[in-house]
Amino acid sequence: MIDSLLSQGENVFAISSKDELGEPSTFKGERFNIIKNCQLISLPLSKDHKGYILKYLKIYFSDLIRFHRELRKVVTINKIDIIIFYNPNVLPLVLSPFMPKRVTKVYYAAELLNPRSQPQYYCIERLLCRKMNMIICCEENRAKIMQKRYHLKTTPTVMINAVPPEYVSLKKNFLRDKLQIKKTDIVVIYQGEIHSIRCCYELAAATSQLPEHIKLVLIGKCHDQAYMKKIMDHATVTNSQNRIFHIDKVPYNELFDYTVGADIGAVFYKNIDENHYYCAPNKLSEYTLCGLAVVGSNFPGLAEQIEGNQIGKVANPNSIKEIYSALNSITESDKTLQMFKKNSGKVYNRNFNFNTLSSHLIEKISSYASKKI
Repeated sequence: MIDSLLSQGENVFAISSKDELGEPSTFKGERFNIIKNCQLISLPLSKDHKGYILKYLKIYFSDLIRFHRELRKVVTINKIDIIIFYNPNVLPLVLSPFMPKRVTKVYYAAELLNPRSQPQYYCIERLLCRKMNMIICCEENRAKIMQKRYHLKTTPTVMINAVPPEYVSLKKNFLRDKLQIKKTDIVVIYQGEIHSIRCCYELAAATSQLPEHIKLVLIGKCHDQAYMKKIMDHATVTNSQNRIFHIDKVPYNELFDYTVGADIGAVFYKNIDENHYYCAPNKLSEYTLCGLAVVGSNFPGLAEQIEGNQIGKVANPNSIKEIYSALNSITESDKTLQMFKKNSGKVYNRNFNFNTLSSHLIEKISSYASKKI
């Protein structure tokens, strides 16, 4: 998004937290260039700090004095058009005395916050998101909830999580060659963190009940070794160890070499809160980019995208029996599987093409900026 704005000739200033960048958390502000003339202020805040508010105030009024000075310097030197705030932990910076008043302030809400488990972020978002000119979230139901919850005048703009078409891989045999899977076999793939919330065990258990020519490949890091052992032990007990594979996390630019070799992409979440119930995962875009049929949780947003577009089936994520039935209905007929796969490629171009989606968003952000000149 930032790169697209820059290509439109906008001067962009982005603010994020170091946690969002996957870096170690410290209590020192750090500024560095991301791309071209875009600046990123990295604020190292951890979600797990005790006494969060006191520590934030300490950062805001001491360590962040340097940030305020940097902000003033950047604003003085460059004519900043747009400032993008990534997630609630940086929203208090809108109160900086050096925050330009005529600039377009955009807030990207990556999650639908839980007031009980994330009270500090919820309070910050509730108090300050109305100071934004534009709010972006990734799912229609989330947008409606945010508008009602925070009494917003307009519904947040929806930008579905998506990947650019350039990510597609042509290495269609890479996955099968690596794992010695026959071309005639059907491959179900899951990519992401191996976690109980993502229903990886239920998916493996359901796959083990399907015919032997149907394989499951789990790609991702598992931080709970006991959970990974549970999955592989089940594979052993059901004599499915030659059909259930685990590949550790791979670099994102290599991931699509694996994805494109599969037939069905799995995207299951358990309903532990609204953020998961109204999930809008990147996986839908990744799977449809590669022309995969999709199986996922029977939640409103996912069901609309998957069954509404006839690219696969949904099921109760807690039920091994329902997941089995969904997979079986996709795979029992090659004609059905191929129909879902064919539809999937069309749905990517219509619903999940990042280049198309982002161009509309960029136009909208730029129109806000031009009105403020």
